[in-house]
Amino acid sequence: MPGFTHQAAEKGIKANRLKAHKHASAIHAAMRRLMKQGITGYTALAARLEELGFTGTRGGRITRERLYEIRQRLHRK
Repeated sequence: MPGFTHQAAEKGIKANRLKAHKHASAIHAAMRRLMKQGITGYTALAARLEELGFTGTRGGRITRERLYEIRQRLHRK
């Protein structure tokens, strides 16, 4: 099986970054909705997001640290 060309590898990296950004944006939007409902703690947010079907990296659990990281990266005010 031949390896990826440099151009194909770059295209894959861009696609993965876009997918990750969309996933993080969806989590952030859900976080905002939950915060408006009065759920403010990161642990409680993580539990509710998992109930809603969101997953962490590689399909794992969402952690407080990951939510904090997403909020810091995407929060604009």
